Amino acid sequence: MAYGDRVTTFEDSEKESEYGYVRKDMKHWPLIAPLSSYGRGRDEPGPRYNNFIGGSNLTDVIITGKNGTINGQGQVWWDKFHAKELKFIRGHLLELLYSDNIIISNVTFVNAPYWNLHPTYCTNVTISGVTIPAPVNSPNTDGIGLESSSRVKIEDCYIVSSDDCVAVKSGWDEYDIRFNMPSQHIVIQRLTSISPTSAMIALGSEMSDDICDVRAEDSVAINTESGIRVKTLGAIAGVLLRNELVAAALFTHAINHKQMMSNVEMTFKLNWASASTGDKRGDSGSDHTIFVGDLAHGVTDSMLEDVFRAKYPSVRGANVVVDRMTGWPKGYGFVRFGDLNNAL
Repeated sequence: MAYGDRVTTFEDSEKESEYGYVRKDMKHWPLIAPLSSYGRGRDEPGPRYNNFIGGSNLTDVIITGKNGTINGQGQVWWDKFHAKELKFIRGHLLELLYSDNIIISNVTFVNAPYWNLHPTYCTNVTISGVTIPAPVNSPNTDGIGLESSSRVKIEDCYIVSSDDCVAVKSGWDEYDIRFNMPSQHIVIQRLTSISPTSAMIALGSEMSDDICDVRAEDSVAINTESGIRVKTLGAIAGVLLRNELVAAALFTHAINHKQMMSNVEMTFKLNWASASTGDKRGDSGSDHTIFVGDLAHGVTDSMLEDVFRAKYPSVRGANVVVDRMTGWPKGYGFVRFGDLNNAL
């Protein structure tokens, strides 16, 4: 296992399984420094256990195969986590730091001790045709955790997780404010996910820096609690979703209105509604309109409009439909674009 210029081997592992050997005594497992944008371990203070596979400051990395399997032997870690026997945070199955031009394709990742894939401080990352069938009762086995990375494409992946299938993050508290590296320019397409207790795509919760320019399309969530979940009060800009078969979410501080939305997940559905395609979903007001459903109580026209206009100046306006009897939003509205091409 390469981690920077350091190589760690596992020949002295102590517990044999059907897949090979697993080191049972964690006091001999190597420790590494916490992430610069975290300042400490995520669950426990101090350092963290080394990752199963890791690298730092790499260029032109390709991890591929004919759907071969990388097995992280996670059961030992899960058992010790539940028994509260771990002094530090578990390592990820694969973590790459400060690296550029990464391709991870046609590989199956199973039994991650913690998160499965964790590209962090990376640029130009493609994750394609990856399968991650994590047990839905395994603790915090997120599928793909993007951290402070740019120009990332995730496509044609199948992910089952006890936590978020794809999580987009950008650092933690005061450490990341100094570190200052957002997650941006991210495309997620043709993702199939299962997460009975979490989300297909999550934004946050570690997000002291920005998340911006995220696009998700043609994806399906099966038996999943949320389509897109926002876990933070941080700033998110330019999130666009098309052809989703699940609930989606956007969030805004609505700072321009001198008010702060409550710390409640704001989830709504997004679907393209166009007269040219025969979609007559209510009074759209334009042939180039997004239908927005499942709006949270208290959302206004201007708040909804600001979410989209921050990224797409061609937005003409937004209309939250209000129940005349109660004066409350009916839970849906429309965002109108002057030019559909600018919205894409």
